Amino acid sequence: MLQYSKFGMTTLHITAGHQYPTHAGTTVVDVCGIGSGIEPLNAPFDCKAVAWDPANGNTIVFQNTEPVILPVGTFENVCFRCTHMNDSELYSLFPGGTVIGKTFSQGDICYYEGTAGNAQGNHIHMEFAIGSYQSMGVTNGTNKYLITDLSNSSPINNGKANLYFPQAVFIDPTITTEVISTDGSSSYYTNQYTFTLINGLTATNYYLSQYGTSISAVSTDLKMKFTSLSGRLRTSKVNGNTVAIIYSGEELTISTMYSNIESDNYRWAYGIFHSTSGYFQYDPEIMHPYGRIGSNAGMKLKMKLESTPAAIRVSQTGSYLTTIPMGEDVDIDELNDSMASDGYRWVRVRYQKTINGNTYNYAGWMQYDPELMYPHHNNY
Repeated sequence: MLQYSKFGMTTLHITAGHQYPTHAGTTVVDVCGIGSGIEPLNAPFDCKAVAWDPANGNTIVFQNTEPVILPVGTFENVCFRCTHMNDSELYSLFPGGTVIGKTFSQGDICYYEGTAGNAQGNHIHMEFAIGSYQSMGVTNGTNKYLITDLSNSSPINNGKANLYFPQAVFIDPTITTEVISTDGSSSYYTNQYTFTLINGLTATNYYLSQYGTSISAVSTDLKMKFTSLSGRLRTSKVNGNTVAIIYSGEELTISTMYSNIESDNYRWAYGIFHSTSGYFQYDPEIMHPYGRIGSNAGMKLKMKLESTPAAIRVSQTGSYLTTIPMGEDVDIDELNDSMASDGYRWVRVRYQKTINGNTYNYAGWMQYDPELMYPHHNNY
């Protein structure tokens, strides 16, 4: 039975693409989860372990057992290999160390990220190829790549059977909670890829550079920028004494956003302007929030939709993912300060909904329209 090749982790996080210096001559990527721990890889399709190299980071090669549909076509045979799983996870997954011949159904845990071999931080060194597995070649002395019976006859990549990552897996936006990259060198940026979603849509620049495991290191505090007139910082909501005046074009750092409308018909927020802290009216007509939300700030910012539904997309001009109904809210990761070509600022969001008892997680971008939504957060 034909099977779609699906990426098998809850987080698509590439720390080094195929142009990374140590990946030269291969189509390898390094993938890992969103944290520093060890996350599993689910089999992208029905497969079995056909090779094991314990001396080189517990490299295991898996061969399909059913024909596979890839983003670049349908193939009778597809193999992939993974490197860096630690012995503890290996012997848990393969009791007694019997690796060769073990089979996995699509979605089964078949590998774990780790640090075995030459690895800095937990990840999986991964590569796909079409054809039946023959052996692992070596380039640059240590970097292995797959050799199949189609290695010198495939027209896909200059006569080689090895696949670039977007050619090998479909992305399912309903189960992938984050799509991120910390591959930060301009010479091998991974955001040059175009991925195919499981629903057939394509997403260019699906990776969001510099957003990932160490989010506090790349985040900025949430800020509010005044776009016209001025605002007053007060000692308390509504009737507090004025402690500072914030003029048009200036900004303050936000500590708390409140959802309730006070007696003056405004929502209020608490922030710091230079070294002075206080409360101010949240007036979307003369100010807008921006910045990334970092774990170091302890923020759980949400955006609640007051009227009309809103669409989430894979990028600011990308394919449609889902619609958020009126009255619901979304978790905010990033608010852009710059205005896009469509006349909107965009926000990066996460949204969860349940359909027929099944929970789906979405991550993407939506237009920030202050007339239809307002920022707030809880757990304070």
